[in-house]
Amino acid sequence: ARKVRGSFDTLVVLGIGGSALGNIAVQQAINPAYWNLADKKARQGWLRLFVFDNVDPHWAVDLAGALDPKKTLFNVISKSGTTAESLAAYFIFRKAVEEKVGPKKAPSHFVMTTDAQKGYLRELATRENMMSFVVPGNVGGRFSVLTPVGLVPAALTGVNIVELLSGAKAM
Repeated sequence: ARKVRGSFDTLVVLGIGGSALGNIAVQQAINPAYWNLADKKARQGWLRLFVFDNVDPHWAVDLAGALDPKKTLFNVISKSGTTAESLAAYFIFRKAVEEKVGPKKAPSHFVMTTDAQKGYLRELATRENMMSFVVPGNVGGRFSVLTPVGLVPAALTGVNIVELLSGAKAM
């Protein structure tokens, strides 16, 4: 999170089910209600968060048009690395990023959170040297918010993940 903090203004999570809902819940519970409307100074440089959990092409076009791809980081989340909705969203937003920054710089705008060894997202992350994190195989989607699925976006939006995990442990 500290590494990319100055390079991007916005984070878009591309995931569905627990990969999306857990991130929305953490954001709504911890950050101010209108976090995304606050300027960068008020957010102390941390990223705004949008969760795209739908493959409606009109919504994708609307979101892509509202973002500056040069300042946006996309976190593609799929435990299997083959979730159709996550992959469809990836291809839509990858094209938009490539049009603005070029195909060589595009991989630096994506973070993959997926299986440790298999699936299309793992292959892509390895081939294009993308930043990536692992979804533990023994954790189901609805419980994954306390793994990199939820911790990476939380950290990128200024949530103290050590305190988040400490609170979860206490509960």
